[in-house]
Amino acid sequence: PPPPFAPLDSSLSPPASADPKPSSSTSSSILNRAMASVSKKSLVTTHILVASKGIPGKNIPVKLEFMEAADVFTLRAVGTSDGEGRCNNLLGNDNKLKKGTYRLTFHTRTFFENLGEKCFYPYIIFEVNRETENYHIPLLISPYSYTTYRGT
Repeated sequence: PPPPFAPLDSSLSPPASADPKPSSSTSSSILNRAMASVSKKSLVTTHILVASKGIPGKNIPVKLEFMEAADVFTLRAVGTSDGEGRCNNLLGNDNKLKKGTYRLTFHTRTFFENLGEKCFYPYIIFEVNRETENYHIPLLISPYSYTTYRGT
């Protein structure tokens, strides 16, 4: 019988002269830049994907609020999703959380209206149990449904 997979195309392999390992100074520089970007990342991040269209939720305003008392919310941060639908800098320099309930509001109405559609779910609520953990909250949305989870 024929093999289950075709052999790899040799044109996809790097040339024999290519150095497979970057120099240690290049590796250190890449690592330092990566560590710097990680340390500046907000403790609350999100990624908006429009499941019904298969596109990122670009330029959607996002608001983070903390619940001080029953149904009394205080604004903590605002941001806008980028071209990939990500909002990684919500808390900016005030990158601190406290235990409690937060509301993350996605202003999706205008986004969907620009697509000629209605919007039914504009926000979600989540709990913070540990102030030092990262909370990545991806949002998969369509005009009449959404799903979210705690990402990493």
